[in-house]
Amino acid sequence: MNDESSNAWAILDRESWMLERSVQERSRLGQSIHDEERLQVLNNALSESAILHARNLCELFAEPEGKFARDMPLSHLLPDWDWAITKYERLNALL
Repeated sequence: MNDESSNAWAILDRESWMLERSVQERSRLGQSIHDEERLQVLNNALSESAILHARNLCELFAEPEGKFARDMPLSHLLPDWDWAITKYERLNALL
């Protein structure tokens, strides 16, 4: 695996990990925080974090080549994938 594709996998791993941890921490918030305002702020921050990382993961798979120049294209994760075949052609071939 080349450096570019290794880096892309690290980015995907971090997005997945941050989404999972945000959801886990949000579910544990009420157990240890008794200040209602602080609880609300942290709850909102963790909710926004989970939404942000979920959106990043969705965009990666929904827009395989990215919308912007700075986006990580899905082809960096799967460089050997035949991107010339459309998803419908691939599905028909599997049937």
